[in-house]
Parts: sequence; structure tokens; C-alpha cells
Amino acid sequence: MSEILILHNQTLTESVINDLENDALVSAQVFDILPSEFSVPNFNLDQSVHKKLSQIFESSKKFDAIFLPYNLSKENYLEFTGILVALHIRLTPDFGNMIVPIVFYGPEDPRHVGKLSDFGTFLMSPKVLCTSKISAKKFLATAKMLDDLNEHDYGLFLNKINLEPKNSKYSSHHSVANEYALYHWSKEIGIMDEIRHVRDNLTYRLYFKFLDRMRHQIRDNSPPDSTIVDEKDYIESESLNLESTKILLIDDEAENGWGIFYKRLFEINNIISSEENFKFLRPKDNIALNSLKQDEIVELALNEIEEFDPDVVLLDLRLDRIVDFNMNTPPENLTGIRIAKKISQRNKGTQVIITSASNKIPNYLAASKKGLGVDGYVIKSINEDSSVKVSQIVSSLHRVIPRAKFFKAVATKISILNDKIKEFDSDFFDGHQIFLDRAFRLLYQNDINFSYLQLFHLIESYSKSEKVVNNKGNEYHIFTLNNKIVFAAKKVKNSLISNIAYTRREGYIPASYGFGDGKDATGGGGYIPVRLIMKLILVYRLSSFDKIFLLDTINALRNEKCGHSPKSSEDIIKEQEYLQILDFLLFIFDNANISDLRSPHAFNPKTWKDPDNFKNQKKKKQPKRW
Repeated sequence: MSEILILHNQTLTESVINDLENDALVSAQVFDILPSEFSVPNFNLDQSVHKKLSQIFESSKKFDAIFLPYNLSKENYLEFTGILVALHIRLTPDFGNMIVPIVFYGPEDPRHVGKLSDFGTFLMSPKVLCTSKISAKKFLATAKMLDDLNEHDYGLFLNKINLEPKNSKYSSHHSVANEYALYHWSKEIGIMDEIRHVRDNLTYRLYFKFLDRMRHQIRDNSPPDSTIVDEKDYIESESLNLESTKILLIDDEAENGWGIFYKRLFEINNIISSEENFKFLRPKDNIALNSLKQDEIVELALNEIEEFDPDVVLLDLRLDRIVDFNMNTPPENLTGIRIAKKISQRNKGTQVIITSASNKIPNYLAASKKGLGVDGYVIKSINEDSSVKVSQIVSSLHRVIPRAKFFKAVATKISILNDKIKEFDSDFFDGHQIFLDRAFRLLYQNDINFSYLQLFHLIESYSKSEKVVNNKGNEYHIFTLNNKIVFAAKKVKNSLISNIAYTRREGYIPASYGFGDGKDATGGGGYIPVRLIMKLILVYRLSSFDKIFLLDTINALRNEKCGHSPKSSEDIIKEQEYLQILDFLLFIFDNANISDLRSPHAFNPKTWKDPDNFKNQKKKKQPKRW
């Protein structure tokens, strides 16, 4: 046998104390909570107990048993602080005596103590005894009959005590899980000194020690949950460019530690390049966010999003302390969900990740899924491994940030394109705006190929616009600068004759371009492919031979990737390919690009010869086909 620990508050008789102190196998320690301590502002009994025990166990010595009275306070006997102290020993790994048997001594009837104390069930847990016989000899004899708790015993102990928080601040699962997650996630990334108030709460408070032991018990006996779930199958991003990434946190606990945690997490993982790229929603005049009315919170959030233009919004579900914590509030009326819907309607590519301590997030999202653009969610869980959780947050951001940058680039180009189409022809815009809206919506739903087809339809419509092409029978005239008309080409049988072939020796000369059997989609003859008409437009209206090569690429992508259901990732339009067609549309609809530079090279019927005899003309170097 090694040694037993006996705690007392100097209420034992002098002879008993001398007897205890003179025994080599007994370590007798004074543990007293003085009345003066209770008068200290913001006195925390758990903190006082923890610090006193830290001094007693600083040598990390493991005892065979620990003896203490039911009460260690001289101020209020019925507080039974001895039981509180014993629970701290049992629930604190740093003290090194969690599994040591505990014996309460004193003249009290344990049954009465159990009924009067808030922690009375502890007296009925494994390896806890009570005795009225107080002497070193009796204590040593009792200790010899006891052994440490095993894993099963410790599990029974946790289930037996079932502690509840004493502080009203932790009256709900939401508030407990919120602070518990903040503590452990911050500990994982090494920033505990930056959230000292949270560190102190969870280091000292008995309830959080209990949760910590329960968390280890559950985690050791069950597989971890997946607590970040992506609603969408993401378009695979071509690169991870985190430069200038902007993230907005909307959380009513942002100023209580979450703002610091996320900022440091993003800095450590190089997700943000400067402090200015991370913000959290903060009302003016130091007003608490959750003290505002719901409509005020929604308006404040949307104004901040419009001004800051974040790539990602980390959004708490419950922001209004009245509406959001009312059990009768339907999911679609939660403040966070209302904000998420507004962000989705804004339609500028901002990604939304729900971050909440509510364990009902999946239910809320399922009930509110229509029109809700949520790209993932994080549950601030008590039970899951912190290292797994933190790495999941980072990997989730690595997925959504490139997506946000791509979508925002697309949204910007589409916005400019809308303006250019209006300037080109307001009637054309009225009839075709639906294609741009549909393209972005399909893109957001990850149907990028079908979205690409909506954009290609605009090219087709442009090539048929009466403001661009005038088709007189078999003749094609193109409108150039100041609506000047240029004779561009003539259709003969299944060929298109035009002066847009070029050789160094002869300059612009007539050339015949076949286009198949001449049948359109309905089986009728005379259909000329869009790519050929667009090439006439690029040369005569926009004076751009370079864009012909881009047009060929776009046309090939439309036929090869968008003409059938994709069978592999190779059949899916890439981000860069999608941006290329948008750039092409921006070019053709920009009135500033209209030119008459090629007008002198218009088609001249007098120099044209029958295509049947074209190959039999005097041998010349044939122009390179498109």
C-alpha cells in the first residue's frame, strides 16, 4: 500500500489531526473554503475548488484512496461542498486521481445527505463509500479493502451523476454546445490564451468537466458523425486560388470568441491574406446582435453582404433570442434561414455555410430547402473529435472558395453582358434575358453543360438578329459601323461563297465553303450552320479573324460535350471554357467593337464563278479553310 489522502477543514479534533499527521501512510491536507471568499465579486466556487486541488495534486502523486468530509465550507453546511470537491477529483484528468476510491466521513446519515445535496446520486456511484469512524487506523483499514474504478465502473459513475449546468447562461443545449465547441476547437489550434474567459469557464466549471468525460466516453465507443454535409455535388475546381478571399461571419456569439477563433483559423491555414478580408456582423454602438429585432438583423446582414461582397458567409441559424428560440417558430422563419434565402436571391455566387450549435440543422434545411442556397453546414457538436472538426471546416472552405470565385466571376460577366445586350437591342434583351437567368441558375445547380447551351443559344440568336444580318434570298448582308450594309456572302447549292478567305499573294478572294447536305433540323434544305454566319459577322461587322478560332472551339464544345449526357469528367465543361463563351458573348454584343474595316473586301458577284468550276480554274494556291 502506498498512501491515502485525507482532506479536512480543521473541524476534526486535535487528537485525530495529530494521529493523521503522524502516520507515514497518510497525507493530511487542509482544504477550507473561507467565508471571505464568497464576498469576492464574481466569485466562482468551481474555480476556487479547482485551484485549491491543483496545489494539492501538483506532485501528480496517485493515492490509494481519498477521504474527505461531506462538507468543507464553514459558511453553509448544507452546501455539502465535500461532494463537489470529490466530483472535481473524479472528473479532472490533470489531478491524476480520477479512478481512485473516495470515502466520505462524518456523523451524517448518507441517506439524508443524498436527499439534500444536488449531487447526492454520487454517493451511490461505484467505489464511493461513507463512514462515521474517523481515525487513521480505520481509514487505512478501509483503504485496503478498496480498488480503483475500471472502465465499466467509470461509465456507471457518469451515468449515475447526470450533472446539469447551474449557471442560467447554459440553460439550453444550444448555449452549452456553442461554448464547448469554441473551447475545444480553439484548444486544437492553440489559441486558448486569446479566449481566456471561455478557457476559464470550461477549465474550472464542474458541468463542463462532466461533459468532457462524457464526450470521451461516447467518442471512444462509437464512430464519429459526419457533421459537415454538402448539399451540392460540386463542380470540380481547376485551381485553389485563395488570394483576396473574403469571409463574413454572422453569429451572435462572434464577439464572445467565435470571431477570434475563425480569424486565427483562417490565418493559420492561409485562407485569408489580410485582416481586412475577414469580418463579422457587428451592430453600431456596441449593441448585441441578438438584442435586435429579426427584421433589423436581416437588414443589417444584407447591407453588410452588399457592401463587403464576401466569397463565403458563415451563418448561424439562431440570431434572434426571442423568435429563434421559440419552439413554435417554423424552420423557414428562423433568422439564419431567412438570410440564406436572401443571399440566394441576390444570385452573385456567395457561398453559404450554416454554422450552428443546433442539432436540428438537417431538419431545418430539409423543411426549408426550396429556394435555399446552402453549400454546407457545421454542427458545433459536443461529442466529435476536435481535430476532425477543425480539419473538416478547412476542407469545406477549400471546396467552396474556388466555387465562390468562379460564380462571382460568372455573375459579374453576366451582369455586364445584360447591360451590353440592352444597349445592343432592348427588344432582343427582353426576349433573351431568360436565357442568362436560366444559365446562372443551372450553373448553381451544377448542370454546367446545360447552362453552356443557354449561352450558346444567345450566339445563335445573335447570328439571326435583323440588326446584324440581312438575308435577301441567297444573299447575306452584314450591318457594320453606322449601319452600313456589306455584301458578305452568297449561297449556291450547299456552299457559301464569300470574300473572307485570304492569301498573301492575292489578298481577299472568293472561296467556297460547303456545309453538308443543306438540311435543317426539320429536314428542309437551305440551312446554313450558325458557325458560318458567325464567321461572316466576325469578319465584316467586328473585324476580328482571331475570334474565329475561339468560335470554332466554342462550337466544338457545344457539339462534343453538350450534345449528350456526360459519361465522365472529360465530358463536363471546364470553368475556363465556360468563361471563354461569356467573353465571346461580351465581345460580339459590345457595340464598341463594330467596325467597317473589312468593308472594302466585300463579296463582289462580278468576280464570282460557279463553284462547280471553281476547282477547274487556273491553278492557284487554294485558300486555307476555316
